[in-house]
Amino acid sequence: MKQHAIAFPILFTLAGCGGGAMSSSSDGNTDMPDLGSDQGSDEADADADADADADADADADADADADADADADADADVEETVCGYSWDLTYNLSGFYNVTDTLLGLGDASYPIGGESDDVMTIRVRDDEGDVGSGLATITDFSLFQSFSTDIDLLGPITIETYAQADSANECGTAMGDMDSRNGVIDWEDCDYGSGHGTNGWVAIDSSGPGCLQDYTTSGNVRCTDDSITLDCSAGGLAEGDNPLAAVHNQPLNSFEFNSDFSRFEMEGPDGMGVEVPSESDSRTWLMLEGELVDMVRVVTPECLCD
Repeated sequence: MKQHAIAFPILFTLAGCGGGAMSSSSDGNTDMPDLGSDQGSDEADADADADADADADADADADADADADADADADADVEETVCGYSWDLTYNLSGFYNVTDTLLGLGDASYPIGGESDDVMTIRVRDDEGDVGSGLATITDFSLFQSFSTDIDLLGPITIETYAQADSANECGTAMGDMDSRNGVIDWEDCDYGSGHGTNGWVAIDSSGPGCLQDYTTSGNVRCTDDSITLDCSAGGLAEGDNPLAAVHNQPLNSFEFNSDFSRFEMEGPDGMGVEVPSESDSRTWLMLEGELVDMVRVVTPECLCD
């Protein structure tokens, strides 16, 4: 707090005593000393000094308020940025849903997915003086719609139509990994696929680990229409008609590889198929992702993500 020393003027009124003799004018009237103008000047000076003192007081109060506001803002900034800053990178998602290991390979196929405005993923990474930094990387939001249809014709068609919405979100990170900004790669922490992985019966009921997309929720429907005289829907592990989807599991991820300015990334894998996802039919299924940057926002890192 600034301190101001304020000086208050002390006014004295002086009366003349025993001055020179009064002189008479030629008309017989007595000349009096002209005191009125001096007195008025003194009063004006006193008023001006009082106004100056009042202005000084007002300025002192304003300075004190400004100092208090600055101190409060400084305290707020310290509290707000205690964990530093991060970048939220939001990508529009697209890719391919790959199906393998179907009966006699009849249903093996690759289907384009995503690409709509609400197919997005937000990745939070460290800020390094205004650039994407190395260190902790998290996914805070994931949303992807998958829609495709399969026709298998063997003495009449079997049609399988899939509509599935996948979501996972957590402000403190639904998957944890490490960004190497120099090489443009995020490697995710461990995620155990759990029992049954590698077979057509894998449903990820016990997959776990900080590198999984936690609580990956799938909702939708798989509709099977059977007009074949040789096969039926049960050959693919489906009931004829609707097969509702309502499942929650922890979804493994492959590494994300970015271009030099982080405007694009891919998640493929050594065989180019992507990462395996549980299948509701008698098959194995894989998710290959691509992302195009649509938003980049510098944010205060939440305390739950402090190093």
